[in-house]
Amino acid sequence: ETFVYTIGGGIPGSSGSISVNDPIRLHEIAIEERDAYSRWIYSFNQTFLNRRLVFEELSLFLLSDCSCKRTEIFETYAAICNLLLICEIIKEKTPDRIVAVSCDGKFLRSLHSVAGQVPVIVVSKRGIDLKRVKRFLSDLRFVSEITAITFLKALALVQAPKRLREVKRQYFTIYPKMCDSHGKDNKYGSLVGADDEYAATIISDGYHQHVSILEYFRLRRKAFNAGIVVIDEYLSLRDCIKCVYWLSRLRISLIGASAATSFRNIDTSLWIKEEFSQSASRLGRFMGIMGSFERFFDDSETSEFVYYLHEYSIGRMMSWLLGRHSRTIKAIGFQHGPAAWRKLVYFTCPEEVSGKNNYRTTIPMPKEVLAEDNRSMDIYRYAGYQNVSVMKSIYRLAYLEDIKIENDKLYSLIVPGLNDGAIMLNVLVGLIKKDYMRKYFLKPHPLANNYYINELELIQNLVVTTDPIDTLLSTVSEVFVTYSSVGVEARRIGITVKIVDIPGRINQSPLLDEVNATRDTYRENGSKTIESKYLWSIG
Repeated sequence: ETFVYTIGGGIPGSSGSISVNDPIRLHEIAIEERDAYSRWIYSFNQTFLNRRLVFEELSLFLLSDCSCKRTEIFETYAAICNLLLICEIIKEKTPDRIVAVSCDGKFLRSLHSVAGQVPVIVVSKRGIDLKRVKRFLSDLRFVSEITAITFLKALALVQAPKRLREVKRQYFTIYPKMCDSHGKDNKYGSLVGADDEYAATIISDGYHQHVSILEYFRLRRKAFNAGIVVIDEYLSLRDCIKCVYWLSRLRISLIGASAATSFRNIDTSLWIKEEFSQSASRLGRFMGIMGSFERFFDDSETSEFVYYLHEYSIGRMMSWLLGRHSRTIKAIGFQHGPAAWRKLVYFTCPEEVSGKNNYRTTIPMPKEVLAEDNRSMDIYRYAGYQNVSVMKSIYRLAYLEDIKIENDKLYSLIVPGLNDGAIMLNVLVGLIKKDYMRKYFLKPHPLANNYYINELELIQNLVVTTDPIDTLLSTVSEVFVTYSSVGVEARRIGITVKIVDIPGRINQSPLLDEVNATRDTYRENGSKTIESKYLWSIG
């Protein structure tokens, strides 16, 4: 017998083989290991402390992507959960060999560590990963651009920054990425009053968004005209020098830091090496822009500062600055999207939230948190956040109130996430062809690499669309998603949602936390009704 376990490549199995993928067990493992994994990740804080990667009594690890457990950019946790499941399969099936096809070096090293006496045969190993080279070049570009922007401002070739006025609240935003054409951030919606104002970063960290030097000054002028305060105006040449220093120091200090790391006897050294490399890049950039945020807060006349992304690196940086340097400003964290019990960025371990204001060991947090719903509030409280309350309305979903749905139409909407469009279509293509009486609309993620669209075979009942989500939701009777928040929004207005499980991927949609989530069924060859291994039906 030949058993097949697939990660991310579509529905596993081929002629004469038996699929051993088990999405239900994989998600159980993800929940079972979550807290232990969070504690293990926190243990790397000691690595940073030992290497004196501390700034003004703040351990820089606590601002890192690694500490935040960014599962959308790191594969470490998903790989561990898959390998733990593979261990269970090896124990049950007792194979005489393992054939690894198109695996990268990180996964192969981990697989060898758990295979025991079972030989691993490698077929078609992935090529050299150039991420670190690209990251280094991107860091050089970031430093060059912020230096040029700061230098031009210092020469007074551009107008002086907008003076701050006394306001009740300031709301953090990333301009223009998170704003509409009028300079309004829809995540806050009607919560922003006439006596409030937006405080925006355009430069950000170069990852959330990237703008050229000329584009920065064009956007800066538009932001001023919209009444937005630009935090980047407080950037100085000294900050640019600090950025170069920390980018260099972090890279050098973390050489060899991930050697011989393991979790549940799985060799994770190459995974953590990648996490440290990415963390060093973003941390170095933060050390460059941190001074502008600090001077902005010192100059601010507001009594409350509301900001999303407080669970992420940029938000933790603001929490630290507000807690340490601007005690007169109340820091209010704002939930910006759905939370789930498998979404690790929301979780901590008790040791990293117990030491009040000891930022060598305790992650910076807001004084208050506005959660979107009771489930999210429970998650925040479980993770150790204090003063959590449910916001009066989920302001980013206000547009749903104007949508009138038509559940009787034979129209379906497919909404991929940022990185899974091609794989999601691969899973669904058979269903789409069989259900030829129904029309399927594919709405690609606007920020994704949507190369796969040009390679799609001609399917008569599949249409690629760029129409707005609100227009599409008013015309369909069911929505297919992986983890996209569109699924949550469709569920909220009564549309049936079907969650697509990508083989070997941990689905972070909160819809799977609902008690009425059931496996979808479909007809095979027009007769036998079988349970789909890759579809959950919600509603």
